[in-house]
Order: sequence, then structure tokens, then C-alpha cells
Amino acid sequence: MADQWYYTVDGRQTGPVSAAELKKMAVSGRLKPSEYIWRDGFADWVKAKTLKALFPEDGQVSAAPLQFADSRGDSRQELGNIPPGSAAEDVRETDAEPRPGDAWEEDDDDRPRRKRNKQTGSGTLIGVIVGVMVLVGGIVTGAILLLRSGDKNAGPANEQAVVDAVTLVREYQTDRNAADQKYKGKTLLVQGPVIFRNGAILHLETELPSILPGVQPGTTDQVLAKFTNVKDCAGIAPGAVVQVQGECKGFNHELDVELHHCKLVKQVGQLPFKQPQAKNAPKFNPPKFNPPVVNPPNQQPVNPPVKIVAGKEVFRVQNKLSPGDAFDKRRANSYCKIHTFRMNAGKTYVIDLMTNIQGFDPYLRLEDSQGKQLAEDDDGGGFPNARIFFTPAQDDDYRLIATTFGDRQSGSYTLTVREKQ
Repeated sequence: MADQWYYTVDGRQTGPVSAAELKKMAVSGRLKPSEYIWRDGFADWVKAKTLKALFPEDGQVSAAPLQFADSRGDSRQELGNIPPGSAAEDVRETDAEPRPGDAWEEDDDDRPRRKRNKQTGSGTLIGVIVGVMVLVGGIVTGAILLLRSGDKNAGPANEQAVVDAVTLVREYQTDRNAADQKYKGKTLLVQGPVIFRNGAILHLETELPSILPGVQPGTTDQVLAKFTNVKDCAGIAPGAVVQVQGECKGFNHELDVELHHCKLVKQVGQLPFKQPQAKNAPKFNPPKFNPPVVNPPNQQPVNPPVKIVAGKEVFRVQNKLSPGDAFDKRRANSYCKIHTFRMNAGKTYVIDLMTNIQGFDPYLRLEDSQGKQLAEDDDGGGFPNARIFFTPAQDDDYRLIATTFGDRQSGSYTLTVREKQ
């Protein structure tokens, strides 16, 4: 099994073949240096060019990354090499003499000449005009063929030329200014394998070690293809070899080459790739989480901080709230108790509602004898105690309502009233 090799052709897995057959394929050019190979014992797929036995340095096969040719191939032809039957050959052969091996028959060749010999002067003039028209038509046809051939074989600046992601990033790593002049601001057709997708961005792997200072070992510089709509690249899985077209923006701050306003042209294959390591990714080992132990309230008396206000204490009561109490009409999910105390007009009173246990947050409300709310407070006496300053406009039996800030809280409290001096 160790002699059985697998390889890729345009991103498609093929094989197995023997080592000897694989060598023949490399020598003949059927196996390119940029294709991937694998056999039993390999941890992952590797590029064929990494094996010196397949592509020796003095061999005919180049070890440089494969330049993906345009799908239309090399269509440039010299006019003299155009195959028989084409329009250009018809122009070239219009007035030619018969040659050995030609398909012309003698009668077909002699008959036009016999007719020309019998023509009058006007016929000669017509012949000259026709000949000129044919000559002009041939020149125009040849020019069109040459222009079309030139379009098909334009350089990297042509929008239809395919640029390998490895080649693009390597040129930027080598000479950023020169690469900007060649690519930046131009629409490129770039081919490469997708290592992962981040929203509307495809990361094309290059396996070129990053030149960004301080990155983790194994980090590579990549091509980031940014799509306008995430739906345009949502179906692309890691390992897919794709062609994307977009505007080259050059290196970003992490020294990845960015393509903007991308569109997916096609997927040309599928290759296995390992998940990359993000640049500048810190090695973070979170500390072991030990949840705090929360002990329930033990109903032990506490001494919460209270802001002292001088005055004569005229009312004090200690009580508690429990599930058997009524719900407050304003704080519908809080238990309450109502205490009545008569206060005189013109005097200022300090009303304090203080907790007696840990975890109990009292809330104080003040109403007149008719049930009209006059004031309310939560933490005016210092958290969690409530305090209200009140100067009545008239003598009345006022309602001091002890309730809680939180829902359905139980606990003991102290309510006091002092006349402020």
C-alpha cells in the first residue's frame, strides 16, 4: 500500500498509481508541481513540487506555483499557421497557383483562367475591382483575428486572466510597491483554496509563512475575498478551490491581500486543508472556574450603614414581611405592611425604613389618609435603607407603607419617625 499514490488534477482527487507511474506523469507534464499528492504514512496532502525525486532542480518541470491558464487556452495564431478551411486561408489562397498535393482539379483551375483570357476590357476592370475588395476583406479579417487573439492572451492586468493566490501574495511579500503598481485598484480573477469563511469573507490559503512581526509560528499570509452579500459565498465549504473576481486593495494591516466587491465565478475543485491559526492569537488558558458559595440569609441581625440625621424620635416599630402578607398596590409583586402615624402641619419629619437582615432591600412609600401617594424612596438612608423627608401641609393620619424593592422578599425591618431639629 505504501507504493500507492493519490494525486489531484485541477483540484480533483485521482489515483491510486504506482511511484513509477507518478514519476512518468511528472516528466510528461501531466502532473504539475502545484498539484497535491498523498500516500499512506503522510499526515496530510503535500504539493508535488516538494518531492525532489519528482521534480529535480535540473529537470524540465518548473517548481514555481502553477499559473492557472485562461479556460480558453492559448488561442494566439500567426496568420500563416491558420488551419485549412478558415476565412483567412480562403483569402490567402484566392489567386494562388495550384501546388502538388492541393485538392484542386485541373479543370477547376484552368476554367477560370480560360474565362479571364476571353474577357473584354470591361471584364478586366471588374476583375480588378473584385480583386481589390477581396484583398481589403482579407486584411480586415486578419486584423480582427489578431485582435481577438491578443484579447485572449492578455497579461495579468486583464480582468479575465487568472492569478494564483500564492503568486499574488508572494509578489506582495517580495515587493509591496511593485505589486501595488501591478495589481492595486484593478479587478482580478484570483484562484485559491478556501481555508475558512468568516461571514462575507473567504480566506484563500497560500501556505506562505506570514511576514507580519510577532505572529504565532505556522501563521500564513492569505487572500481575503470580501463579498458584498454573505449569501453570495454562504455555500462555500473549507477546502473548496474557487475563482473569485474582485478589486485588489493590496496589503491590509495584517499583511493579507484584500479583494473587495467580490463575486464567485466558479468552484473548480476540493482539497483538504487544516484550520489556520489566527494572526496575533494569544495563547489563553482561562483559570479554573470555582463558583462562589452563596449561603442563604440566616436571619441574623446586621447593622447596615445609616446616614444619621439629628432629631427627636417620635415613632418606632419592628416587624417583618412574609408570604402571608398582602401585596402592595403599587409594587404588585412585593409584600407590604401599612403603619399609621399622625403628623402635624409645618413640622419636618425624617422617616427611616431599615433592614434587620442580610439580603433584604426595603422600600418606603408615604400616603395621606385617603390613600394618595405623597412620596417614595429606595436607598435614601444609605443602601439598602430607605428614607423620606416630609413636611405636612396639614395635620393628618399618614400611612407609612413598608414594602420591598425586589419581588416576594421576606425579612424583618425597623421603621422610625423623627422630628427634625
